[in-house]
Amino acid sequence: MPTRAVPALLAVAAVTALAASAGAATPGATAEKVSCAAEKKAVSKATGKKKTTAKRQLKRCTDVNTANKKTLALVKGSHFVAATSFKQEDWTFCANGKYSTATTSGGSTGRSTGTQWRTADATYKSAGTFTVILEDPKEGTSVGVARKGGKWMIGVSRSFGEIEDLIPATRTAATDC
Repeated sequence: MPTRAVPALLAVAAVTALAASAGAATPGATAEKVSCAAEKKAVSKATGKKKTTAKRQLKRCTDVNTANKKTLALVKGSHFVAATSFKQEDWTFCANGKYSTATTSGGSTGRSTGTQWRTADATYKSAGTFTVILEDPKEGTSVGVARKGGKWMIGVSRSFGEIEDLIPATRTAATDC
């Protein structure tokens, strides 16, 4: 092997090692990105009233992606605490992707932890009025957070972005991330 090739091979090896170590890092909390490809295709193929309908559907799709991003910025790095007469919630969602949830009810506590969560199925009107599902599809964890009139609320997430049993919560900055 010629001596000129050795430095080039070392440079390639260094770049590969650097990329591998960067890829090993935790990606952090993310916003779910819904594909709007079918809606874009429908807009380009449609004419007349069907085109207007297709444009509305495309806007709805892109609005969901925008809402997921905006709500991610509002909830990452949060610690939520809520209590009712029959249960107590203590949830932490860190910006680096780590999370932990603890729900105490009937004398027992259920816990979930993970290293990668995302926002999904968000609806966003303003920073003071939105709903969002915080989920970890890999672990099967899915909880709901809402802000109505500037007040934080948390609850049980259901299918299609619905949140049930909303209870008032206190939000503070997450400190144990």
